[in-house]
Amino acid sequence: MSTVLGYRFIPVDWRADFFLQQEAEQSYPPKIRDEISKTASWTNTFEDSGLSSLYDHIHNKNTLQKIDHVYEMIVGDSIANRAHGFWRERNRIIVKNGMDSLNNAGRVVFVFGVDHISRLIRELENYDVKILIPERMFDSDHSASEQITEEVYKRWERNRRNLLLIKNKQIGVDASSYQKIMNSNRLTELQSFLDYYTKK
Repeated sequence: MSTVLGYRFIPVDWRADFFLQQEAEQSYPPKIRDEISKTASWTNTFEDSGLSSLYDHIHNKNTLQKIDHVYEMIVGDSIANRAHGFWRERNRIIVKNGMDSLNNAGRVVFVFGVDHISRLIRELENYDVKILIPERMFDSDHSASEQITEEVYKRWERNRRNLLLIKNKQIGVDASSYQKIMNSNRLTELQSFLDYYTKK
């Protein structure tokens, strides 16, 4: 997107120290974990939503309110909040990093997962900006395989190679970042996507 439209790409995310999160995860409050699993089962509630796609269901106003409810529970508990990387602080820093990078730009596009939407909006309300959430711009009736371009496939493959280089310590990252990568499912997910679309 940034290449085609001439946008500057700026990494603005912030992550808490992995080892602090890992320590908190070991004593994560079971009550909050159970409540999250009940509240945040998007795929389980999709069938009853009456919406045409899982994307629409996840971005639905009611679902966003449930996400807010989940994170309010999380930030209300010090251990859960630490395990989730200090959610409010993370989103505050994301917006601050983006706005600090304006350099007279007329438009800033934040690209994050749906969990962030409500929190980023709240943080952006502290700035003199007009906030827009774009509508879905793809046809949910089409299968994903019809929408995956060669460029996307190549990007996934490049990302997989780079993650493997990090895993094998051929690209150096700090200890916290290394552990985050090793404890994520990103490598496995990318490989499964690449295998799936190769068969297509």
